[in-house]
Amino acid sequence: MIDLRQNASEDVYDPFNDGWNERIAGKHQTDNPFGVNNWKFYKWEKGWLEADAAINKEENKSA
Repeated sequence: MIDLRQNASEDVYDPFNDGWNERIAGKHQTDNPFGVNNWKFYKWEKGWLEADAAINKEENKSA
């Protein structure tokens, strides 16, 4: 099971964690709440993609 990442314990907000958590929650990559011209868009997307890779790795390991 892949764990969620929390922003609460961190001093600086990181949209990477939000993207990670949204992927774990089953949201689509297109559900990114930030505009393409916002730096948070890319951090969120990176978090989503890394969580997706972790999920795929976990699924392949158990198969």
